[in-house]
Amino acid sequence: MFSEWYLNRRYAKGRAEGSARERKRWESWNRARMAAEEKGRKFTEPPPPAVDDRQPGQLT
Repeated sequence: MFSEWYLNRRYAKGRAEGSARERKRWESWNRARMAAEEKGRKFTEPPPPAVDDRQPGQLT
């Protein structure tokens, strides 16, 4: 019982941390996109991949 509770809690914490990292990547990308747009430059950098789109072990 305790181990199941612990694993569920740990999994939830990992999901929250992963969501925060993903949100920061998207916010950074969007700031760069908006800055380029304000300066009239073309922005060609692709958006960051969704967490589910990454391959296992990929850090980005």
